[in-house]
Amino acid sequence: MQTYESISKLEETIEPHAEWERFSKRIKKGERIITIGGTDSGKTSFCYFISKKFKNIAFFDLDPGQQTLFLPSCISAKNNSKFLKFFIGKLSPRGAETMVLVGLKTFIQEILYPSKPYLAILDTSGYISDDRALILKFSKCLIFNPTKVVILRKENEQNKELQKIKNLLSKYFQTVELPSHNKSKTIPKEKREEIRNQKIKLYFLDAEEIEINKERELVINLGYFRSEKDKDDGAEVIGFFKGRNTTFLGLINQENENMMKVLVPKYHKNWDFIIRAGLKFKI
Repeated sequence: MQTYESISKLEETIEPHAEWERFSKRIKKGERIITIGGTDSGKTSFCYFISKKFKNIAFFDLDPGQQTLFLPSCISAKNNSKFLKFFIGKLSPRGAETMVLVGLKTFIQEILYPSKPYLAILDTSGYISDDRALILKFSKCLIFNPTKVVILRKENEQNKELQKIKNLLSKYFQTVELPSHNKSKTIPKEKREEIRNQKIKLYFLDAEEIEINKERELVINLGYFRSEKDKDDGAEVIGFFKGRNTTFLGLINQENENMMKVLVPKYHKNWDFIIRAGLKFKI
């Protein structure tokens, strides 16, 4: 049976780095660990390695482009009894920083505080390229309040942006620099897109079409800036919210001034409001 994890960026299991093993033996009950590093630095592999060492884990997946727990365009979190999703409407946190931070705050309030897990671990995206990324990483740390910030760096990597992030975070949090696994592979852009499309197809495999009256429903348009090259053909994905979290996603099949025909998973009919951002998928 295919799951989101089975078609994620973790298709190939790798043996953990010896430094990762040594680090795991120093973890104590109640720790909060956040991982930071560039694209393909092994952040998700590291998070999975650590999470399998302990029971009662809260796992936060804040990479909207390469989601492991759920679908692209979302962030997510889970523990033993709860699984939460939050639609941000982009494949990169850049430009969607507010949505990412609101989602993280919601996850903490609904998963971390009530369940009091043995360990909480947070996987971030590989977005480290500018000062907006630095502020986003800092903001995540201020909200998550990690006991340890793990910086994953590739061998012989001299990354000024990553070093700048480390310099800032080390003033406020305990930072630990670990090597990226030497078997971590770079995932080509085409492969990343293939993984995203596979997940969307799997999600809407058994779906039905519903009609939404835009005049009666609360539809919020995030209005992200999109250049001409970003305006791809395809179906626009939208997020349906109940309470403070996303309950399910939909694909707009047809739209006019007053109505939308939307493809949604079966038996998903209950929501408070809808968020759209213009992001499209080819399926």
